[in-house]
Amino acid sequence: MKTLLLKIGNSISGVVMKAPENTRTIFMYACLIILNASCYVYLLDDYTNKFITPAMVNAGLGTLVFAILIVVGMDRKYTEEVFNKQWVLSLFLCICGITIIISGFLHDIGYSYIAMGMFMAFMMPLFCLVWGDKEHLTNLFKALSITIVVLFIAFFLLQVFITPRYADEFFLGGRYKGMCGNSNGIAKASLPAYYAAIYLIGIGKRKTRFLYAIVAGMSLAMIVMAATRACFLSICLLTFFYLWMRVKNSWKDTNKLKNLAIGVLIATAIIAISVPTSKACLEWKSKNMSQEQSVEIDDSLGLIDRADQGQNEDGTTNIDAVSSGRITIWKEVIQGAKFMGRDKDDIVFNAHNAIIEYLKRSGWIAAIAFFLVELGSAVWILVTVFSKKKVDDYQMFAVIGITAYGIVSLLDIVDLPFAKFITTVFYLCFAAMCVKRNSTIS
Repeated sequence: MKTLLLKIGNSISGVVMKAPENTRTIFMYACLIILNASCYVYLLDDYTNKFITPAMVNAGLGTLVFAILIVVGMDRKYTEEVFNKQWVLSLFLCICGITIIISGFLHDIGYSYIAMGMFMAFMMPLFCLVWGDKEHLTNLFKALSITIVVLFIAFFLLQVFITPRYADEFFLGGRYKGMCGNSNGIAKASLPAYYAAIYLIGIGKRKTRFLYAIVAGMSLAMIVMAATRACFLSICLLTFFYLWMRVKNSWKDTNKLKNLAIGVLIATAIIAISVPTSKACLEWKSKNMSQEQSVEIDDSLGLIDRADQGQNEDGTTNIDAVSSGRITIWKEVIQGAKFMGRDKDDIVFNAHNAIIEYLKRSGWIAAIAFFLVELGSAVWILVTVFSKKKVDDYQMFAVIGITAYGIVSLLDIVDLPFAKFITTVFYLCFAAMCVKRNSTIS
């Protein structure tokens, strides 16, 4: 099998290597832009079709673009050394994918989920094989961060110009939703821009750091107005991890003060930009509503409303209300779970938890396999962050990208790899967990 893969790989790489490096770079950026932009389009309210759903469109387009990205990365001659990687998590992901495919033939789980199973089982191992080294991932994550920031700026400005014209349509229950179907959608779209911006602050030139800090503040402003708890938690954890790694790397270095200054810059920019921006938008909204309505908007973060929902009549805490009904859905799915899953419409609501959603549709094997993927990812993150070894830049991006997905995947809908970009980034970062410390490029 290795010999066959090497023969095929070297045949393809022979053609790819003839293309100029600039051409390959352009193709890489184009792939990343398409993957990101298609996820923004997916969020729009009006992007629906009775026969071809947005999920199916993105599954087909995303798979094609991902395949092109794999080919673009085949820019070297391969030897058996390329197989010298950590394959454990990739194996669990393959098992999850194969189980999803099989369950799709047994009952209706949705065509986009079958496509996801094929992506997990067949495309991800190839992606890890081709891109799973320090040099490739360093270049990929820098390009990925830049495309995320640039597209988010365009997305942010679109919200700013469109929202004032149709203000009543863009605040959902006092929570900002922009042009998206719901508030959680715009928060999940904004989260990658936050961690891409703070990553670029760390690796970028001094002249551009303040610009990236502004983008971090812009993205946080969106998340603050959307009041999405999973994204709040992700921001807290990934920011801590990132600053810890930056400071750890320079603990015995003169650059320590520089890294600390970067952290202060991020915090200052976020406070200085996101809070006034959020307040200004909400005050503008209040002026254009009746007094009764403006009281609701004053609690735009949903904190008072959610606190009231979380109390029973006797004053005790209602956990299910605090979780917005997630606990009830999780219990129903787990209690009614079958070995190979159930039809997607047996339980109308999405589980708002990736593992439990896979349990619902594809059964226990898929759920356990993906649980092991997330557990292994958490272990890799903790080892990378808190070990005494220096953390490379590509590992830093992988840590914060996987952390963001890991937290949100426990509380929200981020199942399909090409529907929400936070999920796409997770799979792009997945290759970093397959890299061995001393791996080299042949």
